Amino acid sequence: LALAPLDVESIRAYRAKIHAAAVERGRSPSDIKILFAIQPVIVGSAEEADRLVAASANPDDAAVLYVAEKQSSDLETDLTALDFDKPLDLSVFGDHVSRGSINRLLGGYDPETTPLRTLLAKQARLGRLSDGSGFVGTAVELADLIENLGESADNDGVLLWGDLHPVTIHRMLDELVPILRRRGILRTEYGGGGLLANLRDF
Repeated sequence: LALAPLDVESIRAYRAKIHAAAVERGRSPSDIKILFAIQPVIVGSAEEADRLVAASANPDDAAVLYVAEKQSSDLETDLTALDFDKPLDLSVFGDHVSRGSINRLLGGYDPETTPLRTLLAKQARLGRLSDGSGFVGTAVELADLIENLGESADNDGVLLWGDLHPVTIHRMLDELVPILRRRGILRTEYGGGGLLANLRDF
């Protein structure tokens, strides 16, 4: 399970690093499946996507706090107890916390000079699937991204995660899944052999 910018160069570089580490330890790269985590917001139309992105451009205190609460879960660290107007002290994170998750929060900013509020506000702003600025878009646009990553970056697959609201599940199952199956990206049944075999068959 990996977190990385979802562009071809980043995915190829990440996969190469994992495969090199596997070879160094006497393992075959083909035995390792790398799934990049995506937290999409699937909407019914491009117009609705544009509206959501525009509405998120200037996050208020409530939106910033909401992001802090979500990131606290991902990072196993209570960000809400920190001063949002001071730079983030990386020593608050234990050694067990995912470096990828920390880097995702930092978003390229310098943690020594950037207030935590700025980092959280950046996470609160949404972007469009269609232009690569984020993950808000239609089921077709998400399917396009998944297909492109598989064809251009030899990606094994993606893991969709995030909000389990009934509307989100509906859009995933009823809108995205049929598109992926029509394109031959998503299988229609499980193989045999349990979880490991199914992951390798992915």
